Amino acid sequence: IFPSTEQSDRERHGMVYLPAIVSCSLVLGGAYSLGDIFVQHLELWRLKKGFQSRHAADKSANKSWKDGYYGDIDLSSSDEESKSTSSGSSKEVPTIIPTSFRSLCEPHFVYDAERTAHMGIVGLLYKGPVRFLRMATLQWLFEDKALTKTLFDMLVFVPPTMLGFFIVHEVVCTKSEPNRDNLLAIIKREWGLSVLIQWAFFFPVDLIVFTLVSDNIVLQSLFTGLLDMLSGAVLSHLTYR
Repeated sequence: IFPSTEQSDRERHGMVYLPAIVSCSLVLGGAYSLGDIFVQHLELWRLKKGFQSRHAADKSANKSWKDGYYGDIDLSSSDEESKSTSSGSSKEVPTIIPTSFRSLCEPHFVYDAERTAHMGIVGLLYKGPVRFLRMATLQWLFEDKALTKTLFDMLVFVPPTMLGFFIVHEVVCTKSEPNRDNLLAIIKREWGLSVLIQWAFFFPVDLIVFTLVSDNIVLQSLFTGLLDMLSGAVLSHLTYR
């Protein structure tokens, strides 16, 4: 993939590094978009499961409907059956929560395309180029020392990279000057956790990639970029929760 050493630095940059950065950016943009789509559906599933559990456990709701606690709901059917009961019928008054009310409470999935677009843009314009430059810098500094490269990446590059992610994401979302208070709140709440997650996930990934593909920063960037879909899903959840 790399040009021969006889070629000039200008040719080498033009033939390799620029297309590699573009490729890595496209991979990261797609990975972050797919990660966000996945996590949005996962968040809906958790909401629905939580709603169903709460609804099944709420035994007092039926009594509330019977007593007419929600006075703006038409309970005429229950009143008619109450009259039939008082006239000698042994049939009890039904105490089932109307389906219409349940449908109002139950969460419905509304896909947020703008959220996916924001994550894709951040992956394309920020994470992709930064990922490639990290791999190139590590290769230049440590060459084939996989463990040293991994430790240096985790301790030196990951914390500022994650800080930059939240700043760039806020700029992309606001499309102007970022909301400083909102940005500081997100960084204070999520930055430390995001760094720990990156360490836990990418330490073994980087170590394996640096060991198997020790001398090709293009493949290193693309392999780790593809796995960044999971990282994008986690970051999307942390940013929008």
